[in-house]
Amino acid sequence: LAHASDKSISVSPNPFNDFTTFYIRNNNAQHCSFNLYDVTGKVVQRMSGITSTEFKLERGNLVNGIYFYSIYTSEKIIESGKLIIE
Repeated sequence: LAHASDKSISVSPNPFNDFTTFYIRNNNAQHCSFNLYDVTGKVVQRMSGITSTEFKLERGNLVNGIYFYSIYTSEKIIESGKLIIE
């Protein structure tokens, strides 16, 4: 089991209300993409061309509930996890 410190992504706050911030460690300025999925697996938000070490996810018109995300480069998925919007 990976320790939290081993993760290359941290998300704060989570659960969140209006927005949350993703912090990417060891990105080495790779272009990352981000997908947010609802519980049915449908993509409800996507971003691409992320090169910074942090980016913000705005709640927008997303309803309260559980969401899943994946952050990936052209080669591999860097991290995936769960978000909760309250």
